Amino acid sequence: DTAAAIALSAAILHRRDPQTLMGVFTADHLIQPKDRFLEIVRCGYEAAEAHPQSLVTFGIKPTEPHTGLGYVRRGERISTGVWVAAEFREKPDEKTARSFLESGEYSWNSGMFVWRTETILAELRQHLPATASTAEALAAAWNTPTGLDEARRRYPELQRISIDHAVMEKADHVMLVEMDVDWVDVGSWS
Repeated sequence: DTAAAIALSAAILHRRDPQTLMGVFTADHLIQPKDRFLEIVRCGYEAAEAHPQSLVTFGIKPTEPHTGLGYVRRGERISTGVWVAAEFREKPDEKTARSFLESGEYSWNSGMFVWRTETILAELRQHLPATASTAEALAAAWNTPTGLDEARRRYPELQRISIDHAVMEKADHVMLVEMDVDWVDVGSWS
């Protein structure tokens, strides 16, 4: 259910600076080596800067037909390590996940992204307009005396949906940056 959190964060950052590049990095992953991860993140920021209308996602080479992760199919190569994302599929069934793995064309969606705040807000306005509108209103009130109370009251009313389902599967301009790192999606500590 990341769409609302991303929408509010993007709206707040965008009000501070309309040219902001925003990164979304979930905290339930184990990633090694750290230096390589940072190089790849820089590559993602460079891709978002060079292609301001694109949403950049980071893909992990799949090691099994995992049904709990999203998949991204590589399209046209843009530059070293960067492709157009030809297809974005969230959590397929086992048969589909197996076909994705066997094709060699798919990466796991890492759940990490980079984009311009204006770009993600435009996509949210198109695909999740009520959430975008509320997030932008909350961002406008954020630093006012009643801003936090307003956020506490209105934020829980926002639609509970992942950014993957709400936007990434529907967006026309998605780019994939491959992460050649050791990556484990912990998910939960249990």
